[in-house]
Amino acid sequence: MSSGSTDNLISTEMVDNLKFKIKKHPTPYKVSWLQKGYQLVVNEQCEVELQLGKYKDKILCDMMPMDVCHILLGRP
Repeated sequence: MSSGSTDNLISTEMVDNLKFKIKKHPTPYKVSWLQKGYQLVVNEQCEVELQLGKYKDKILCDMMPMDVCHILLGRP
């Protein structure tokens, strides 16, 4: 059994500040691991271009309010 996130997530604050284009999530879902007793509906996404050295990629990220980080990349 693996642990950790399997989703690519981006904070709504980062999306707002960088004015990324938002689109509706094709299959919205609820997240309850952010705060005990509280469920958040994830219903928006945006595409993020990343570059690490010479490696470039576009990653589709689900949007949610986060204050611990701006982007969280899950496992493939």
